[in-house]
Amino acid sequence: SLKIDLGALFDNPIIFNDLSSEMDLNLIDEKVSISNSVFKATYKKTLIQGKLNLFASPFDNTGDLSLNITSDELDYSDALNLFPNLNYTRLTKSWLQKSITCGSLQGFVFVYRAPIDNKYDDSSSSFQSKGLLNNACLNINDIDINNIKLVSEIKNSSFFGQILDSDLYGSKIEGTVKTYKDDINYRLELKGKSEGPFATILRLSNLNQIFDTELDESGEHNTNFYFISPLVSDFDLLGKNSDLKLSTKIKGASFRNRNTNLNFSNLYSSLEYDSSIGVKDGFATLKINNIPVKFDIKRGKENGVFNTKFIAKENFSAKNIFSDLENRNEIKGSSIFKIRLTLPSFIKEQPFIDPKIEVLSNLKGVSINLPDPLKKLRDSEVEFNLILKPYLNMPPMLSFKYGELFRGKFRFLNNLTEGFVIAGKKKQS
Repeated sequence: SLKIDLGALFDNPIIFNDLSSEMDLNLIDEKVSISNSVFKATYKKTLIQGKLNLFASPFDNTGDLSLNITSDELDYSDALNLFPNLNYTRLTKSWLQKSITCGSLQGFVFVYRAPIDNKYDDSSSSFQSKGLLNNACLNINDIDINNIKLVSEIKNSSFFGQILDSDLYGSKIEGTVKTYKDDINYRLELKGKSEGPFATILRLSNLNQIFDTELDESGEHNTNFYFISPLVSDFDLLGKNSDLKLSTKIKGASFRNRNTNLNFSNLYSSLEYDSSIGVKDGFATLKINNIPVKFDIKRGKENGVFNTKFIAKENFSAKNIFSDLENRNEIKGSSIFKIRLTLPSFIKEQPFIDPKIEVLSNLKGVSINLPDPLKKLRDSEVEFNLILKPYLNMPPMLSFKYGELFRGKFRFLNNLTEGFVIAGKKKQS
């Protein structure tokens, strides 16, 4: 076996077992040199092949080491252990070690050249590596991408990866990932496209928790993305110095809210997003319990905090709105209803607010043929509002108010619903 221990240059000493080699040793001016000497060995139980050169220094008794290693397949962590800890590779290597959690490098090639004493007074260093990263797992800001097939190449301070295939919560991703040094900082850049089921969008945006969704198999998205950030160990997708841009098209999507039994279907939308300004003005069309609705999408602001608003104003039949009531046949007519969905802005450095769904109407045009005080004439107005707050960290809450007659609140606790209804202006004991 051969043990190569160059101090802090590598994470651990490199040990080659079952070593066989044809060495071409030369002694020139009492200095040893090695020329194109090939070897075979096992490294971490994997067969490798290599070529070794030692170029004697004309200035002292040291020299430059040139090491070339190839392997048909090498575990990702074993391969990363072969990456030297140079000033210009340290950040890229650290990010790769933290982000890649599984996979292997196929057709792995490693080329390293540097002074053997790690002193650069009369010499310099270079490092290159390439290979196919296969069946890999990548975690970026707690987002898991699996089954990655990526052609990778490292040249000194830069890393370039071409993503040929991968799985992001059921969607396919193709694109590029790069690390490089600009005039000031090391940077990470991701660029590409993704397509697949609408469920991916719900999960990435946390809307699956906000709406407590039950999904069917319909709906798809087609998304282009671009992300750039300083290359740091704990970067944030919405960090101060990061930029994230998305453009997505959604068609035929459907989902259901567990708590309210609302069915959302036939969702079509085209959205553009920039982490500096939020969602750009757009629209979405869908059916809510088979009622067609069109939402305008825009950025809003309340109490100094930006948000994203989905706003619809439609004339709805009272039978459709109050379809679950026992006396629904006594409710006739239609009225203008305003539906407002408020979400976080997803603008960097902005707080992540709790979502809110509001349904508002004065019920003009609706008649209720019930005894007083529930009786309502078609042309009279009664303020009606319903607010659902699907909190992320506590059970969702539904509140409503019908003029001065009724108001109430309900909280959904797993399979249990608790709450109260108050009749009249003041709470009754």
